[in-house]
Amino acid sequence: MTDYDRVKDVLEGGIKDRECLHDLLIENWFDIAVSKYSLEIYPLKYDKVLKNFVPSVPDWVITTLGLYIILEYIRRERSRINKLQNIVGRDISLNSTNSSKTATKEEFDSVYKEIEELIHKQKRHAYN
Repeated sequence: MTDYDRVKDVLEGGIKDRECLHDLLIENWFDIAVSKYSLEIYPLKYDKVLKNFVPSVPDWVITTLGLYIILEYIRRERSRINKLQNIVGRDISLNSTNSSKTATKEEFDSVYKEIEELIHKQKRHAYN
């Protein structure tokens, strides 16, 4: 199993979606996650041919990358829900309750907080 597959497993275990996510979309989110992790913690070297990190990375890095991808997924869902919830036309205006938006925002905030905690634990602090 490649590192990419391990990160993808974190994504698939973290979301319940009826639709199948396109592989190119997941790869794009994966690249974003690697970039964010490299900026926040330390640079990761990823071999796109072998789909593995060189050198190998620990499980907590895989989990953090998977959570970054879940965050991108939730951002996409939040945008989709906002577009569906606010249908305004010349003859009609439909605004449903904010329950969908609230639930999506709470899920986003929860994943974001978890990522912040993981990143904080992985950073080198001045008192180390």
